[in-house]
Amino acid sequence: VNVAARYAIPTESLPASLALAFSHPTDSGKDVSLSLARQADGSYTGTLPKALAGRYYVELGCKNWRLRTENIFPREALELSAEPPRS
Repeated sequence: VNVAARYAIPTESLPASLALAFSHPTDSGKDVSLSLARQADGSYTGTLPKALAGRYYVELGCKNWRLRTENIFPREALELSAEPPRS
């Protein structure tokens, strides 16, 4: 798993880690959660313990914000997006 922003975010605004959760809609035994660690370049990385198959609710976030989506796996890439804060 690799997470990166498409716009510049001040390094001091980046949390040390992000929580990533994949929740299966009907079988909690298939749920997967992991912590993504911030890298020097500002991206976040982590390793999924198992491959996902089927429909999942996906949530990425920290204590100040979160993004949610729903997707069907397997897939090559997953994009969650939000607009940058306006000044």
